[in-house]
Amino acid sequence: MATVLKNDVHNNVARIFYNGILNKTSRAYFFLGKTLPWDEGDVSPPNPNASRGYERETRSSIIGLRYVSISDVSFAIDRVDWSAGTVYDMYDDRYSSVFPAPSGAQDIADANMFVLTTDFNIYKCISNNYNRPSTVQPTGTNETGYLEFSDGYIWKYMGTVDEVQRSKFLTPDYIPVTNSTSGFYQSGIDLSLIKESGGNSYIADNVSVVIQGDAPAETVARLGDVTIDGDTGEITGISVLDPGRGYTFATITITNSIPGLEHPVTGLVGNGAVWRAQIDQGDLVLSEVGASAVDGQLSFIYVNDVGTGYSVDNTTVTITGDGENASADAVIVNGEVVGISLNNHGSGYTFATATITDTGNGTGAIAEVIISPVGGHGKDLVKESFARTVGFQMTTADEINQGFLLESDYRQTGLIFDPDVYLTPGAQRSRLYSSYGSACYRLDIPDASLYAGIDISSFALDQKIYNQTTDEYLVIVAKEPYQIAEQDVGVSLLLQSIDGSEPEVGDIFQDENNSNLFSVPTDSITNPEVDKFSGSMVFINNRTPFRKNVEQIVNLRTFIEF
Repeated sequence: MATVLKNDVHNNVARIFYNGILNKTSRAYFFLGKTLPWDEGDVSPPNPNASRGYERETRSSIIGLRYVSISDVSFAIDRVDWSAGTVYDMYDDRYSSVFPAPSGAQDIADANMFVLTTDFNIYKCISNNYNRPSTVQPTGTNETGYLEFSDGYIWKYMGTVDEVQRSKFLTPDYIPVTNSTSGFYQSGIDLSLIKESGGNSYIADNVSVVIQGDAPAETVARLGDVTIDGDTGEITGISVLDPGRGYTFATITITNSIPGLEHPVTGLVGNGAVWRAQIDQGDLVLSEVGASAVDGQLSFIYVNDVGTGYSVDNTTVTITGDGENASADAVIVNGEVVGISLNNHGSGYTFATATITDTGNGTGAIAEVIISPVGGHGKDLVKESFARTVGFQMTTADEINQGFLLESDYRQTGLIFDPDVYLTPGAQRSRLYSSYGSACYRLDIPDASLYAGIDISSFALDQKIYNQTTDEYLVIVAKEPYQIAEQDVGVSLLLQSIDGSEPEVGDIFQDENNSNLFSVPTDSITNPEVDKFSGSMVFINNRTPFRKNVEQIVNLRTFIEF
């Protein structure tokens, strides 16, 4: 039995994947991991594979997971920059093995018909003037019609890659595509607050929290109560009365209304609270291009045979089909019908024929009608471009993991859907909903639990420390002084478990020379926030080492083709 797989099947799969993130039916998290060097050396990372063993090895090396919002995701198509002298494929759903496109594509989904210009505009080729080179770069943003140039090419303006999209997703290989000419300015942008640090010594009614961002004045977010721990002065919650609309960025500033006012318990002035704004974006707004698209228009009438003996006065073009209002004239040169000029593209057609008649001696001319895609040109750029690639972008800026500001080397990134929170004994398994999930342990080791001669200088990043009894090890991801009331009283360590080991009270850890470093005291262990072995791992990306530090922000991009 003969079957055919529709050419937009890959786009449909990509849209299902994208819509899961958009509609929050699935929660996607980008992970960072692999602080230790590759066994083969860091110059050439090994290729990942899809085996269960390799996935487990990858999960073991995860440091933390960051929530992926819709603003971190975009559809993408292969980048084609307009270049003079190139023959571009036109929109023609007849492309096949017996009727290939000028580029050689045998399917419209593979046709080379979308270009990016120096103005960062995206254009769709409606006519390539019968496979002639393009010599005039398309310009203009006519949202409602077609653009015809002196080289005979007809283009349709589809949208502009704005600054936000360019900074996030435009690469030498990919163009981000969306169904909005205004990029990520969307109808449902709202804002939520994420606690990085609650600080200490704040006093109720003496805290001022201010949001600053680019939302219009009439749609700014409104905050409610600030919740503070009475004993420690930690800010544990900030309620949002109205998430606002129209943000592309926002910052949170926390100050004391009365500077210098000391907390009655700690005797200190409130400090150290860090909260950030997370912008979550809703459905895309249809642009004027999409809103003005006309379903069932005649896109082009292609002359297959020019015939002979035709004259302008005697020749007519008759269009029949199930739509209305389409009309056209024949372009005649030396008795041949060399083209058909559409006076009115009409609307509502799902099929149409063009008949060329001549009351004189003209004969033999044959033309075929090409109808616009469902909805019309520009209605759905993502679908019309057969976008089968989804791009992800993550910025490593101020990664707070268990209270540590990380400055680690990373060698692996990837995506996990629907991970769970770390499961403690007696607790029920539950989904992770926070914006960031640490996969590491934190140990706060007081001086009394450190062995003689051991201090913070005795520990190094990426150092392995070994359990004296089991010989299992943990890897030091970060370190800092352990402080109480702003006084150094020991060492705090962020530790990664790679071989499955879990620190327990009473454990003694040693260095690689079997020298004792510390014993784990009571109430010193903070468990991971996420179970890194849960959820569905979608992809793994092995890289050469990269590092984010206080002076550098690293933008990570990954593209998945479906």
